[in-house]
Amino acid sequence: MKSWMKSIKSEFSGMYSEIGRLPVLTINPLFSAERSILILGSEFGDRGFCAESLLDIARKFSGEYKPFYTKIALVPVIDTSGHPGKCEIISSTGFESPSYLLHGKPSKDIPTDVRDLLSFVRNEKYNIVLQATSIARENWPYCDGYFVVPSVYNVVSGEKSFLRMKEETKDIAGTILSAAKQHTPLQSMHTDGVVGDRYVLAREGMLLPASVSDDFVEVKARNILSLACLENKVECITLVAPSSKKADNTPSRRAHAAALEAVIRLYEKNN
Repeated sequence: MKSWMKSIKSEFSGMYSEIGRLPVLTINPLFSAERSILILGSEFGDRGFCAESLLDIARKFSGEYKPFYTKIALVPVIDTSGHPGKCEIISSTGFESPSYLLHGKPSKDIPTDVRDLLSFVRNEKYNIVLQATSIARENWPYCDGYFVVPSVYNVVSGEKSFLRMKEETKDIAGTILSAAKQHTPLQSMHTDGVVGDRYVLAREGMLLPASVSDDFVEVKARNILSLACLENKVECITLVAPSSKKADNTPSRRAHAAALEAVIRLYEKNN
Protein backbone atom coordinates (compact mmCIF):
# COMPACT_ATOMS: atom_id res chain seq x y z
CA MET A 1 0.00 0.00 0.00
CA LYS A 2 2.84 2.43 0.84
CA SER A 3 4.42 1.83 -2.56
CA TRP A 4 1.05 2.30 -4.29
CA MET A 5 0.34 5.56 -2.42
CA LYS A 6 3.82 6.83 -3.24
CA SER A 7 3.16 6.09 -6.91
CA ILE A 8 -0.17 7.94 -7.10
CA LYS A 9 1.23 10.81 -5.04
CA SER A 10 3.97 11.16 -7.65
CA GLU A 11 1.53 10.98 -10.58
CA PHE A 12 -1.09 13.29 -9.05
CA SER A 13 1.19 15.53 -6.98
CA GLY A 14 -0.88 18.70 -7.32
CA MET A 15 -4.13 16.93 -6.45
CA TYR A 16 -2.94 14.56 -3.73
CA SER A 17 -3.69 14.82 0.00
CA GLU A 18 -4.50 12.46 2.84
CA ILE A 19 -7.33 12.21 5.36
CA GLY A 20 -5.92 10.04 8.11
CA ARG A 21 -4.52 7.07 6.18
CA LEU A 22 -6.79 7.54 3.18
CA PRO A 23 -5.39 8.93 -0.09
CA VAL A 24 -7.53 11.72 -1.58
CA LEU A 25 -7.36 13.20 -5.08
CA THR A 26 -9.14 16.54 -5.56
CA ILE A 27 -9.97 17.97 -8.97
CA ASN A 28 -10.99 21.62 -8.83
CA PRO A 29 -13.02 23.00 -11.75
CA LEU A 30 -11.87 25.74 -14.09
CA PHE A 31 -14.52 28.11 -12.74
CA SER A 32 -16.21 28.57 -9.36
CA ALA A 33 -17.49 25.20 -8.11
CA GLU A 34 -21.28 24.97 -8.18
CA ARG A 35 -21.50 21.29 -7.27
CA SER A 36 -19.31 18.79 -5.51
CA ILE A 37 -19.08 15.02 -5.97
CA LEU A 38 -17.33 12.53 -3.69
CA ILE A 39 -16.30 9.28 -5.40
CA LEU A 40 -15.11 6.35 -3.29
CA GLY A 41 -13.32 3.19 -4.29
CA SER A 42 -13.97 -0.25 -2.92
CA GLU A 43 -13.97 -1.08 0.77
CA PHE A 44 -12.32 -4.36 -0.19
CA GLY A 45 -8.54 -4.18 -0.52
CA ASP A 46 -8.27 -7.13 -2.89
CA ARG A 47 -10.55 -5.56 -5.53
CA GLY A 48 -7.85 -3.43 -7.08
CA PHE A 49 -9.75 -2.73 -10.30
CA CYS A 50 -12.21 -0.50 -8.39
CA ALA A 51 -9.41 1.79 -7.24
CA GLU A 52 -7.90 1.73 -10.73
CA SER A 53 -11.21 2.84 -12.25
CA LEU A 54 -11.08 5.94 -10.03
CA LEU A 55 -7.54 6.64 -11.18
CA ASP A 56 -8.80 6.39 -14.77
CA ILE A 57 -11.31 9.12 -13.91
CA ALA A 58 -8.65 11.25 -12.20
CA ARG A 59 -6.42 11.04 -15.28
CA LYS A 60 -9.21 12.00 -17.66
CA PHE A 61 -10.69 14.91 -15.69
CA SER A 62 -7.39 16.40 -14.56
CA GLY A 63 -6.25 16.59 -18.18
CA GLU A 64 -7.98 17.89 -21.28
CA TYR A 65 -11.46 17.15 -19.90
CA LYS A 66 -11.10 19.25 -16.76
CA PRO A 67 -14.59 20.06 -15.41
CA PHE A 68 -15.94 23.58 -15.66
CA TYR A 69 -18.18 23.78 -12.59
CA THR A 70 -17.96 20.46 -10.70
CA LYS A 71 -15.47 19.77 -7.92
CA ILE A 72 -14.51 16.10 -7.73
CA ALA A 73 -12.97 14.42 -4.69
CA LEU A 74 -11.81 10.82 -5.10
CA VAL A 75 -10.80 8.32 -2.41
CA PRO A 76 -9.48 5.44 -4.53
CA VAL A 77 -9.34 2.85 -1.75
CA ILE A 78 -10.72 2.51 1.78
CA ASP A 79 -8.92 -0.64 2.93
CA THR A 80 -5.41 0.76 3.24
CA SER A 81 -4.14 -2.29 5.12
CA GLY A 82 -5.28 -4.77 2.50
CA HIS A 83 -4.83 -2.92 -0.79
CA PRO A 84 -3.89 -4.01 -3.38
CA GLY A 85 -3.63 -7.75 -2.78
CA LYS A 86 -5.83 -8.84 0.12
CA CYS A 87 -8.89 -7.93 2.18
CA GLU A 88 -8.55 -6.60 5.73
CA ILE A 89 -11.92 -4.84 6.11
CA ILE A 90 -15.20 -6.60 5.43
CA SER A 91 -18.46 -5.03 6.59
CA SER A 92 -21.31 -7.35 7.41
CA THR A 93 -24.69 -7.51 5.69
CA GLY A 94 -26.46 -6.40 8.89
CA PHE A 95 -28.42 -3.18 9.28
CA GLU A 96 -27.68 -0.11 11.42
CA SER A 97 -24.87 -1.79 13.34
CA PRO A 98 -22.29 -3.17 10.89
CA SER A 99 -19.62 -5.55 12.10
CA TYR A 100 -16.16 -5.96 10.59
CA LEU A 101 -13.46 -8.53 10.12
CA LEU A 102 -10.33 -7.19 11.81
CA HIS A 103 -7.15 -9.27 11.77
CA GLY A 104 -9.23 -12.26 10.73
CA LYS A 105 -11.70 -12.00 13.63
CA PRO A 106 -15.22 -10.48 13.82
CA SER A 107 -15.32 -7.11 15.57
CA LYS A 108 -17.84 -4.36 16.29
CA ASP A 109 -15.04 -1.77 16.35
CA ILE A 110 -15.07 0.52 13.34
CA PRO A 111 -11.70 0.28 11.58
CA THR A 112 -9.51 3.38 11.43
CA ASP A 113 -9.90 3.65 7.64
CA VAL A 114 -13.69 3.64 7.93
CA ARG A 115 -13.60 6.20 10.75
CA ASP A 116 -11.48 8.48 8.57
CA LEU A 117 -13.96 8.03 5.73
CA LEU A 118 -16.99 8.80 7.91
CA SER A 119 -15.30 11.94 9.20
CA PHE A 120 -14.63 13.00 5.62
CA VAL A 121 -18.26 12.42 4.61
CA ARG A 122 -19.73 14.14 7.67
CA ASN A 123 -17.46 17.19 7.70
CA GLU A 124 -17.77 18.11 4.04
CA LYS A 125 -20.86 18.96 2.00
CA TYR A 126 -21.39 17.06 -1.25
CA ASN A 127 -24.23 16.94 -3.73
CA ILE A 128 -23.76 13.21 -4.08
CA VAL A 129 -21.54 10.38 -2.86
CA LEU A 130 -20.77 7.51 -5.25
CA GLN A 131 -19.00 4.32 -4.21
CA ALA A 132 -17.55 2.04 -6.89
CA THR A 133 -17.27 -1.40 -5.32
CA SER A 134 -17.82 -5.03 -6.29
CA ILE A 135 -19.26 -8.41 -5.37
CA ALA A 136 -17.29 -11.60 -5.94
CA ARG A 137 -19.17 -14.14 -8.04
CA GLU A 138 -17.56 -16.91 -5.97
CA ASN A 139 -19.13 -15.55 -2.77
CA TRP A 140 -22.56 -14.57 -4.08
CA PRO A 141 -24.12 -16.96 -6.62
CA TYR A 142 -26.95 -14.53 -7.38
CA CYS A 143 -24.56 -12.08 -9.03
CA ASP A 144 -25.06 -12.08 -12.80
CA GLY A 145 -24.22 -8.49 -13.67
CA TYR A 146 -23.61 -4.86 -12.76
CA PHE A 147 -26.06 -2.99 -10.51
CA VAL A 148 -26.63 0.18 -8.49
CA VAL A 149 -28.04 0.59 -4.98
CA PRO A 150 -29.67 4.05 -4.75
CA SER A 151 -30.99 5.96 -1.74
CA VAL A 152 -34.66 5.31 -1.03
CA TYR A 153 -36.99 6.76 1.58
CA ASN A 154 -40.02 5.43 3.43
CA VAL A 155 -43.01 7.77 3.20
CA VAL A 156 -45.95 7.03 5.54
CA SER A 157 -49.47 7.97 4.43
CA GLY A 158 -52.15 6.94 6.88
CA GLU A 159 -51.65 3.27 7.59
CA LYS A 160 -49.64 2.64 4.42
CA SER A 161 -45.93 3.01 3.81
CA PHE A 162 -44.43 3.77 0.39
CA LEU A 163 -40.90 3.74 -0.94
CA ARG A 164 -39.81 6.92 -2.68
CA MET A 165 -36.75 7.88 -4.68
CA LYS A 166 -35.85 11.42 -5.70
CA GLU A 167 -36.26 12.14 -9.41
CA GLU A 168 -32.64 13.29 -9.55
CA THR A 169 -31.56 9.94 -8.09
CA LYS A 170 -33.57 8.08 -10.73
CA ASP A 171 -31.90 10.13 -13.48
CA ILE A 172 -28.43 9.51 -12.09
CA ALA A 173 -29.04 5.78 -11.56
CA GLY A 174 -30.34 5.50 -15.12
CA THR A 175 -27.28 7.35 -16.43
CA ILE A 176 -24.97 4.98 -14.54
CA LEU A 177 -26.68 1.85 -15.87
CA SER A 178 -26.78 3.10 -19.46
CA ALA A 179 -23.03 3.71 -19.36
CA ALA A 180 -22.11 0.52 -17.51
CA LYS A 181 -24.08 -1.84 -19.73
CA GLN A 182 -21.88 -0.88 -22.67
CA HIS A 183 -19.15 -2.92 -20.97
CA THR A 184 -20.87 -5.58 -18.86
CA PRO A 185 -24.40 -7.09 -18.48
CA LEU A 186 -26.76 -5.70 -15.83
CA GLN A 187 -27.98 -7.68 -12.82
CA SER A 188 -31.24 -9.47 -13.63
CA MET A 189 -31.39 -12.78 -11.73
CA HIS A 190 -34.09 -12.97 -9.07
CA THR A 191 -36.95 -15.06 -7.69
CA ASP A 192 -40.18 -13.08 -7.37
CA GLY A 193 -38.15 -9.90 -7.07
CA VAL A 194 -35.84 -11.21 -4.33
CA VAL A 195 -32.13 -11.42 -5.17
CA GLY A 196 -30.76 -13.82 -2.59
CA ASP A 197 -31.22 -12.81 1.04
CA ARG A 198 -29.76 -9.33 0.63
CA TYR A 199 -31.61 -7.38 -2.05
CA VAL A 200 -34.85 -6.94 -3.94
CA LEU A 201 -34.79 -6.11 -7.64
CA ALA A 202 -36.48 -2.78 -8.43
CA ARG A 203 -35.62 -3.05 -12.13
CA GLU A 204 -32.85 -4.55 -14.21
CA GLY A 205 -29.58 -3.31 -12.76
CA MET A 206 -31.18 -1.58 -9.76
CA LEU A 207 -31.29 -3.34 -6.40
CA LEU A 208 -32.56 -2.19 -3.02
CA PRO A 209 -31.00 -3.52 0.20
CA ALA A 210 -33.53 -5.63 2.05
CA SER A 211 -34.15 -7.88 5.00
CA VAL A 212 -36.14 -10.82 3.62
CA SER A 213 -38.22 -13.27 5.66
CA ASP A 214 -41.12 -15.62 4.94
CA ASP A 215 -43.59 -12.93 6.02
CA PHE A 216 -42.26 -9.65 4.66
CA VAL A 217 -39.52 -7.75 2.87
CA GLU A 218 -38.11 -4.68 4.63
CA VAL A 219 -36.07 -2.19 2.61
CA LYS A 220 -33.53 -0.35 4.73
CA ALA A 221 -30.12 1.32 4.47
CA ARG A 222 -27.56 -1.47 4.71
CA ASN A 223 -24.15 -0.06 5.50
CA ILE A 224 -22.62 2.59 7.71
CA LEU A 225 -21.66 4.82 4.76
CA SER A 226 -25.26 4.99 3.55
CA LEU A 227 -26.40 5.84 7.07
CA ALA A 228 -23.81 8.62 7.37
CA CYS A 229 -25.00 10.10 4.07
CA LEU A 230 -28.63 9.92 5.18
CA GLU A 231 -27.73 11.72 8.41
CA ASN A 232 -25.96 14.42 6.40
CA LYS A 233 -28.83 14.60 3.88
CA VAL A 234 -26.56 13.64 1.00
CA GLU A 235 -27.58 11.35 -1.84
CA CYS A 236 -25.56 8.14 -1.91
CA ILE A 237 -25.47 5.60 -4.73
CA THR A 238 -23.41 2.41 -4.60
CA LEU A 239 -22.12 1.07 -7.92
CA VAL A 240 -21.50 -2.68 -7.76
CA ALA A 241 -19.54 -4.55 -10.41
CA PRO A 242 -19.19 -8.34 -10.63
CA SER A 243 -15.69 -9.58 -9.89
CA SER A 244 -13.87 -12.87 -9.91
CA LYS A 245 -10.48 -14.21 -8.90
CA LYS A 246 -10.64 -16.60 -11.84
CA ALA A 247 -11.58 -14.18 -14.64
CA ASP A 248 -10.50 -10.88 -16.15
CA ASN A 249 -12.09 -7.95 -14.31
CA THR A 250 -11.26 -5.44 -17.05
CA PRO A 251 -14.91 -5.13 -18.23
CA SER A 252 -15.97 -4.25 -14.66
CA ARG A 253 -13.20 -1.66 -14.38
CA ARG A 254 -14.32 -0.11 -17.67
CA ALA A 255 -17.96 -0.18 -16.55
CA HIS A 256 -17.11 1.71 -13.34
CA ALA A 257 -15.02 4.28 -15.18
CA ALA A 258 -17.69 4.82 -17.83
CA ALA A 259 -20.46 5.11 -15.24
CA LEU A 260 -18.56 7.61 -13.10
CA GLU A 261 -17.62 9.67 -16.14
CA ALA A 262 -21.26 9.73 -17.24
CA VAL A 263 -22.37 11.09 -13.85
CA ILE A 264 -19.75 13.84 -13.91
CA ARG A 265 -20.79 14.86 -17.43
CA LEU A 266 -24.44 14.85 -16.33
CA TYR A 267 -23.62 17.26 -13.51
CA GLU A 268 -21.63 19.46 -15.88
CA LYS A 269 -24.49 19.48 -18.39
CA ASN A 270 -27.01 20.52 -15.73
CA ASN A 271 -25.01 23.56 -14.60
